[in-house]
Formats: sequence, structure tokens, C-alpha cells
Amino acid sequence: MIRVDWHGPADWDKSFESISPTEMDIYFYQSNRRGRDTCRHKCEHCFFQRVRVYEIPMSLACEITKDLAGKGYRIGLTPADSLAQDVLSSGVDGSAYRISGLGHMAWTSGAKMSAPTWKQTLEMAYGAGYRAIIMNGHGAAGTLVPFRGVSRASAVQAAVDRINCWNESNPGRPFALGITFTIRQDHTFAHLEKMVRWADRNSVKALRFNAFANFTGKPEHRQYELSIAKIEQFYGWLPRLHQELGNSQTSLSVSEDFGDAGIQQIESLLPPEYRGQQIGRCRAGWRLFAIIQLNDELVVTGCVDRWLPVMGRVYRTGSAGWDIEWDLAVIARLRQARRFLYGCWGGVGWGREIGSGFNDPEAENFLLYG
Repeated sequence: MIRVDWHGPADWDKSFESISPTEMDIYFYQSNRRGRDTCRHKCEHCFFQRVRVYEIPMSLACEITKDLAGKGYRIGLTPADSLAQDVLSSGVDGSAYRISGLGHMAWTSGAKMSAPTWKQTLEMAYGAGYRAIIMNGHGAAGTLVPFRGVSRASAVQAAVDRINCWNESNPGRPFALGITFTIRQDHTFAHLEKMVRWADRNSVKALRFNAFANFTGKPEHRQYELSIAKIEQFYGWLPRLHQELGNSQTSLSVSEDFGDAGIQQIESLLPPEYRGQQIGRCRAGWRLFAIIQLNDELVVTGCVDRWLPVMGRVYRTGSAGWDIEWDLAVIARLRQARRFLYGCWGGVGWGREIGSGFNDPEAENFLLYG
């Protein structure tokens, strides 16, 4: 089976008001600070730098998370690194990530595994409720990564080795290991084969592919943006990779940011409950949202990576705690526009024969003004 992201059905035929908070996932970006005290990296293509650096005090973030969870929202923190000390010490064990079959997930660069205290870090992570650890593999499989600031391949390998060491020493308390590789326009089937073989050798439970997006709008990165034709080709490669894995414990996983062009090629390999569910049509702006700080205000955005458009605000209600005021007019415009937008409406392959990136002028205009 191929694992998928899952944020509920693609039921845009109903009214937004009829959707219960219990049917919505919220990624709460308590801070977009990167570097020494978080992931220890500053990837030049990271979407965290799309807005001015901010940090909501952890105590306040916990209060907001608790209040919104109490109102039914499936909300979790999405820090630069889930294994950072302030996150693990916060008492908030909510995780926003949703990959089918992996359970409660922590996202990390792996840098925390290089410290002498790595065992204590994993003890705290398990105590916080995490049961899976997700990392970006970058160049660990021996494939070139053309971006500055990313984790070194040797550091990723060391982190993977230590997590596997933990699992061997703690058979009753293992972490499922998930590795993400970002697919670019220049990748070939041979590159993906390297990733699969490396994942199989390293006891990776879920090998996840996501699509490169030029979040920072760098002209030199345009060459890596995926065309729709490339996405269709990518989906065609997956059955071959799935067959090569055979009876391996490693399964493939696909992010919905690829969109749905050509996804019928893997439909039969999806878990039965997700077949026919329009997998690849991102639920962002409908059942999936992000909370960020923008211009000193807490807002709710549609695309959880693009951080646009603003679709509501988070406010304090007094005795009732924190709640969300939705902008129903913006939500309605996005819902209507889905008839014309490609599966990933944030920009990957946005409605064109050759595809376009997150910074395409027409897509930008839509995201800003509907």
C-alpha cells in the first residue's frame, strides 16, 4: 500500500458552516524562528521565512492550543523542530501532521540526535506521546541537493542510526521512522531508486515524497519547480518503486502537494478506504488550515505552507477562551475557484499545461485577492 496525507473528504459541495471543528486540522506555527535553538539549520528554500520572524510565548501557545482543542479543532504545534527542548517541555503533545498509519508524529531536522543527550531527548519525545519521527533525508541517499543551509547527509545518517539504535534497545517503545525526500524537476527514476534502496537499508517505515515548491521566489530555483507533465511521470514511477520494495518493511508515502494529475496510476495501490476519495486534491482552505502571526495578529491561513490567503483570525473571547472568527467570504471564493484550480491550489502545477510554481503571478493574484 502507498500511504497518503489525509485531512477528510473532498466535500466541497456542502457549506463550510456545516463542517464541524472536529473535522478540521490546524497546523499551529507557534514560531517561525529557525537556527541554533530549533532545527539548527536555515535552509534557503524554507517557507518559514515567508513572513517576518515571530515567536508566540510557549505558555500562550499552549493556552491557545488547549482552548481550540476544547472546541473540537484537531490542532497541533508545527515547530521548526518538534524535538526542541521548549517544545518537549511544554506539556503540549498535540501534533498536526497527518500521514495515514503512522500515528503521533514529531518533525525534526535530526540535529538533536547529534548531541550527547540524544537518549534523553527520545525519552522525552516518547513521554510526550510521539510514536513516529519524521525527517527530511536531503542528500542521505547519495543524491545531489542544490540548496544551501540543509542538513548534511552524514548528519542525517547519524540521526537515523541513533533512532534505529534506540528502537533496538527499546523494543517495547519504538519510534516509526519516516523520511521525506523532496522531488524536483531534475530528478530521474534512478534518483528515486537510490532513495528507495537507502530507505530499505535503514529500516525506514515510511518513505515520503513531497514536491519542491519555490516558496522564497528565487529565480535560480525556478528550474526545480515541477511541471504537470513531470508530476504525471512521477506517479507513473511509483508502481515500479512499490514493486521493487516487495516484502520490505518500508512503504511509500505521497504528499498531497503533488496534486492529482496522473494519480490514477497509483489508485489501486492506495489503502482501500482512500480509493475514490480524490487523494491529491489538497483540503487546505476547507478542512486544513494554518495559524501564524502576521502583522502582530494571529490569523488563520488557507495554504499551510504558502501561508495565504488569510481566512480568519484567532481571538480571545474572555471566559470562553480562544476561538476563531472565519472569513466566510474568502472561504466561499476559494471553494468556487476549486473548479478551475489544479489539485494543489497553492501553486504546484497551478492550472496550466506546463505547470507553475508557488510564485506564479496569476496564482499570487488569486491567493491575495481571490
